Amino acid sequence: MATTDPIPVPDHSPAARPAPRLRRRFAPPWSKGLLLVGSLLLTFLGLEIGFRTYDSLAHGFPFLWDPALSSKKQTQLCNPFLLFRGSYKDYRVRAKKPEQVIEPAGRQVLRIVCLGGSTTQDMTAFVEEGITYPTELQRLLNQRLGTASEVVVETINAGFAAHSTLHMLILLETELLDLRPDVLIVYENINDLMVNYFPGPTTPAYANKFLHAYYLPPELTVERATFLDHSRFYTWTRDRLRTVAGKGIRYTDDPIELRHAEIYRRNLQLIVTVAEAHGIQVVLGQQAMAEDQQLFENHFGCKSFNPDIAYPRLGALARHFDHYNGIVGEVAAANGIPCVNVRERLRGRHELFVDVVHLHAAGAREVGDAFANALWQDVRFQELLAAKRREAGATRNTVASEPD
Repeated sequence: MATTDPIPVPDHSPAARPAPRLRRRFAPPWSKGLLLVGSLLLTFLGLEIGFRTYDSLAHGFPFLWDPALSSKKQTQLCNPFLLFRGSYKDYRVRAKKPEQVIEPAGRQVLRIVCLGGSTTQDMTAFVEEGITYPTELQRLLNQRLGTASEVVVETINAGFAAHSTLHMLILLETELLDLRPDVLIVYENINDLMVNYFPGPTTPAYANKFLHAYYLPPELTVERATFLDHSRFYTWTRDRLRTVAGKGIRYTDDPIELRHAEIYRRNLQLIVTVAEAHGIQVVLGQQAMAEDQQLFENHFGCKSFNPDIAYPRLGALARHFDHYNGIVGEVAAANGIPCVNVRERLRGRHELFVDVVHLHAAGAREVGDAFANALWQDVRFQELLAAKRREAGATRNTVASEPD
């Protein structure tokens, strides 16, 4: 008997039902773009917060500080790249830690103003160890005077990045004389020397250099602040890209005439003349330099003005530098004032240098010690100290004679 397959009975139970087919949703074409933009904005926000947190913790900046209003971006009273600049808030505390600020406490103050560029400002040494050559000079002289002295030495740091002797002359006449200094130290070379490497005519105002866009505030250029210029991350990225774009040094083997050397001499002489007319003793310094190719490129290799100038080879630059230092010595000799040869003291000691002219903290100590020794051995400085001691004694006697 033949068998037949049973007729299948359909299974209608829920478990046997096929899973419903999911409808595929098609995202609108703009959604991916929106997601990408949102991700980029969140990334940008995270980087912005990171950069501002670093600035706040590492440099003490307010978290919401505005890069568009920084000194290199917009004209301010303390902008070191302007020829005529307003008064600094308080020179007594500039580039000093609180414990380095001098409190007279009834003593006679002998005030020394240290005038120069960034090698006087000494920001690398200040960041490294909280010192500058002016603070070291102050410490060493007060150490020699002793804690019981009725005279205390106070140094004022009047060094500003990029300042030449022309800036220094204007600064002396418009601001520093008001501080009533007893001694003025002038220590500057490289910023004046560099004027000779910029193209353009020789002018007493160094216009061929300081009218370059690198030194001008945006009010005098076509550059204007944009919305993104208020971002810390954007401005950091922009500046790095500009640095890469300007990287590279163009050299020339042709002789370079030092067309502005006599202007440098005249400016130094005018500074001495103005200071001495106000009863201020003057000391000149011959700036230190490291004759090292890598150190030279550390400083000048990424300047945005590099495409516009041609540098001499390192050996020729050193000869030019020494020629300018020679002018410093000649002006000092002509006026019978001390001249401190820092160049010779630091010659060959490249480990003290950050770059061709700027110094680590150890180098700043050397400069401070060089000026301290020169001042202590100077007859006129000792006479000044004696006069301050007499003033202190007279003040003490006056106070003692007053009735209770």
